[in-house]
Amino acid sequence: MESILSNVLMFVLGLIGLSFLVTIHELGHFLVAKWNNVKVNTFSIGFGKKLIRYRRGETEYCISAIPFGGYVAMAGENPDTLKEGQVPDERDFVAKSVGARASIAFAGPFINIVFAFILLMILYMVGVEEPATNNLIVGFVAKDSPALAAGIQPGDTVTEINGKPTQGWDDFREQIGVSLGASVPLTVHRGGEPLTITVVPEELIVPAQDSTGSEIALGIGDIGIYPRNRVIVRLPPVAGSAAEKAGLAVGDTIFEINGEHISRYEEVVRIIDGSKGEPVNITVIRNGDTLTKALTPVYNEDYKRYMVGIQMGYVLFRETKIVWSCGSLHENLCH
Repeated sequence: MESILSNVLMFVLGLIGLSFLVTIHELGHFLVAKWNNVKVNTFSIGFGKKLIRYRRGETEYCISAIPFGGYVAMAGENPDTLKEGQVPDERDFVAKSVGARASIAFAGPFINIVFAFILLMILYMVGVEEPATNNLIVGFVAKDSPALAAGIQPGDTVTEINGKPTQGWDDFREQIGVSLGASVPLTVHRGGEPLTITVVPEELIVPAQDSTGSEIALGIGDIGIYPRNRVIVRLPPVAGSAAEKAGLAVGDTIFEINGEHISRYEEVVRIIDGSKGEPVNITVIRNGDTLTKALTPVYNEDYKRYMVGIQMGYVLFRETKIVWSCGSLHENLCH
């Protein structure tokens, strides 16, 4: 259901964006036509049946039913519908010089180009935020991982891999992934001091996406380090679940369970399942407030483990810089 709603929202936003671009495009035709003293009968956003109409002076402004385009209807533009003597020649599109007609026709795409150029300048001047991906700040080191064995700690900043500057988490994972079983030197900064740490990636193994409890070996390398992030409640808790009864809400950050700090979704799964149905205390952060909720996990026959009825997601800490392009990381997990 969430996927359907997301697709519908993206479709609606796409239509709004398209309508805005069409408005800018048709506005170019309209303004230059008026500047050349051509009578404009209709300025329409969309085609087909006119849903909203407003007339000012000689021009009717309207929004039509089909939002994939728009048009400016000028006197004399369509000879098939032109009535003799409808407008004087000086107001007729066809009667205008070649230069005037060309300027009217070119005005639409020209104003789109100018608009894009202005928008790009604004982005360069104002900037938008994106993760500072060249600074790989370690948020979590997995238990029994090559990174932990090599001495990498949470809070370390990885700046080089194989002697070359890091280019973001995606590039880092790719290089580690193809280095299965090989020695990989990393430059790590800790307390302002650079350290050289060598890691040997091991094969990444993940749980199978079913209820069998089996695992899948992916054939790629992994060292067990992850970005700094928060584990949040991504969707409303399942109706009737322990999480709903306890009052957990969308956006809550799962900070601790039974006093153990949470930085990975696997920790939530491990602690909840390990409770064997005994009550657990979950500490969440909501709008700056710290709240502790008591929940009693319930055994789920489909997944063969104890659960509390929440879906989780990751939100990166705001380690950002101002740049002209943007990027994001999002991961959805259901537990």
